[in-house]
Amino acid sequence: MNKSFYVSAYCSELSLGNKLIRFFWSIAYNILFKPSPVIFFAWRVLLLRAFGAKIKDKCKIYPTVKVWLPSNLRIGEGVIIGNNVELYNVAKITIDSEVTISQNSYLCTASHNIESASRELVSKPIKISTGAWIFSNAFISLDVTVNKGAIVAAGSVVVKNVKAFDVVGGNPAKFLKKRETKWLNS
Repeated sequence: MNKSFYVSAYCSELSLGNKLIRFFWSIAYNILFKPSPVIFFAWRVLLLRAFGAKIKDKCKIYPTVKVWLPSNLRIGEGVIIGNNVELYNVAKITIDSEVTISQNSYLCTASHNIESASRELVSKPIKISTGAWIFSNAFISLDVTVNKGAIVAAGSVVVKNVKAFDVVGGNPAKFLKKRETKWLNS
């Protein structure tokens, strides 16, 4: 095996500082975050903020939510993130106000360059806009924006931007219909 390929493919491209922060976060997550009672939403928000997350008030983040790097997380007011949601935020994940991300969903900001022999890490942000709802078991890929009021149906795989108030579903997610809602249209 070519030595440069071996080094590139198996050594992390992330800095020592990044690795140390994630190490200490993993300890805090396993000791203080994950075992906390479900109703301790403010406690979990406090822990994420202590590790650099920017989170506004009235958020409900459940104890089994996995956050890869809190400092790459921006959350608006009134957001709900359900059980077993994974926020693999190598790049920033921005979640605007009044968003719901239902259980077992996966937001993934990183992948690998499949055109390269060394398969280097590629990361791009994800944005979930005001009033959007990600139903259970959905996958949101890197470099995707789910715009205002959009709905991502359960089990969908989203690899392209979702327009405002669109309802999308499937693998890959496709337009199903326009969402009709009064509270977001004002």
